[in-house]
Amino acid sequence: MDLKTYLLDILKNYDNEKNKEFKSNELANFVRNQAVNTIPSIVLGNDLEVRASCGQSKWALVPWMGLFNKNISTSTQKGYYIVFLFRSDMKGVYLSLNQGYTFFKTRFKHNFPKQKIKEVGNYWKSNLKFIKNEDTFGFTNNPINLIGDSTIKTDLPEGYELGNIYSKYYSFDYLSNSDNNELLYDLKHLIEVFNELIACLINEKDFVKTNDQIINNDKYNESNHELLNNEYSYEMTLGIDTKVPNDQKLEKIDHVVKISKHDYVKELSENIKLGLGADDLVVANEKERLDKDPNVYDFEVHHISKDSGDGYGYDIETIIFNDRGETIKRLFIEVKATAKTKETPFFMSENEIQIARKKGEDYLIYRLYRNEAETDKFNFYIIRNPYRYLNFKPINYIVYPKNQ
Repeated sequence: MDLKTYLLDILKNYDNEKNKEFKSNELANFVRNQAVNTIPSIVLGNDLEVRASCGQSKWALVPWMGLFNKNISTSTQKGYYIVFLFRSDMKGVYLSLNQGYTFFKTRFKHNFPKQKIKEVGNYWKSNLKFIKNEDTFGFTNNPINLIGDSTIKTDLPEGYELGNIYSKYYSFDYLSNSDNNELLYDLKHLIEVFNELIACLINEKDFVKTNDQIINNDKYNESNHELLNNEYSYEMTLGIDTKVPNDQKLEKIDHVVKISKHDYVKELSENIKLGLGADDLVVANEKERLDKDPNVYDFEVHHISKDSGDGYGYDIETIIFNDRGETIKRLFIEVKATAKTKETPFFMSENEIQIARKKGEDYLIYRLYRNEAETDKFNFYIIRNPYRYLNFKPINYIVYPKNQ
């Protein structure tokens, strides 16, 4: 059974079946037992497992089907997870990156648990790089509504609403007319976002430390407020153009390896700010490079991600013309910048990987990293045709540059 059929069967039948005896109910068994068969293993990878529930001993107001990373949590009550949440009126279903509210309610019982879960959610909404636009693939970081027009908020549905970080809504009509492949594509995108979040945890098996640091770190609150309300300009320049080692590899991995940072909350916020200025540096570098090239008659450098938005699979396009005004070369440039050394991992989305495959030698990654001696400069190197180094399954990738 495919995912679309599974979701529609629940939306069609849940209202009627919840008026019947819960024990041994055919739909209840279907919800629990068929979920694992709806998502191909190539989408799940090695670390995700599927579970579903429509209640324990009685019908739930909001049934769900979740994808759980076994190293973090296998419960909707704690940690982070991906979940399909059905509206109580069965008018539609949300696909949501979510967090367990029961954990906050227990840990901060008399200390504003609703405020705490919102603080953590707002942090990820602001800082996850794969959440680029509110309309990316139809996803949004706006609140979700599981109770419809009802003013009565029961504990579990409200918890799901509070814990939502990033989601997409499928109405019954939309789902009926959609393609199952679209659902799987959306799911792969959300898995990509989820894996980025996992890589940002201080300790993958102990999400509590990261949550506590987000909640208690005053510097985070200040920088997060700035990121939301200000645009940044930086007096930075590109430094040394280092040589790319011959054994440079973009290594495929089947799961995201934890990145250990002394203060990852601060580091992640800094990387976000760096990303806002790094593209401009590369644009300026391209123009200067081509101006000095005696073999280039004329050229244009377009800042695609700034002028046309994200989603193209590259940030910058360079076009080179001959003396007759004819295009003789196009280069497609993706910019990857981090505040640490050249060995610091960086992410590539599936779309970037596929565009790199199509463009071949014309696709370049400008890899920018901090000049430790001069903090107002980036060192950089260029990876041409990164796809040729990849042996991969189309799930998610984290890129580890080699030492020179």
